[in-house]
Order: sequence, then C-alpha cells, then structure tokens
Amino acid sequence: MPLKRRPLLIRSALVAAGATLGVPGWGAPPLEAQPTTPLETPAGVDVHIELRAMVNQVAIRPGTPTQVWCYRGRLLRGDAGALETRPGTYLGPTIRVRRGQRVRIDFINALPESTIIN
Repeated sequence: MPLKRRPLLIRSALVAAGATLGVPGWGAPPLEAQPTTPLETPAGVDVHIELRAMVNQVAIRPGTPTQVWCYRGRLLRGDAGALETRPGTYLGPTIRVRRGQRVRIDFINALPESTIIN
C-alpha cells in the first residue's frame, strides 16, 4: 500500500492544533526513546528504514515549545537519498524510493496510545 503524504500532514496538523489548544489526553509527558536493535534486513530488500512515532517538543510559534506527536526516521540500509528529514519541524521524514524497489519499514510506536500508519 503506498504511503500517502497528504493524510500524514493533515493528521500532524490536527495533533499540533490539539496540543496547542490543550485537548485532554494529549498532555502526556514525553516518552524517553528506547534503544532498539534493528531486525536483520532480509535478502533482496533495497531500502530498510526504522520509523518511530514519538512525542516531541517543537517551536511552532514563538514562545513555549508545543508538544506534538511526530515521526522520526532512520535509514538502516540503502541509498542516503531514500530518507529526507528536516530538522526543527514536526513533519515526518520524506521517503523517496523508485518503482520496483523493495522497501522494509520497521514501525516503532513510542506514543502513549496505539497507532497505525495508512
């Protein structure tokens, strides 16, 4: 199933808005990132990425940083151009692969509740 950027951006904006407005249940303290040992990349996989959903603090507006839920990516195997991150933003990384490439994404949920990615 292809990853669609528009729903990700919309959800990220909603999370940021909810955190800014103080929606109950979104004020959980940040979770500490747990070190993980990446799984062995199976043969034939061209790009292997670890994608982590986590709580973070980002300066969206001047003043106190806003608590957001965001994605952080780490390239475990493949071309360095396959994963583009932008420091200082709550938007997730951009994943760039070519048609026909085999991709493996290990999703790690470090949020205080269950989540999925569409």
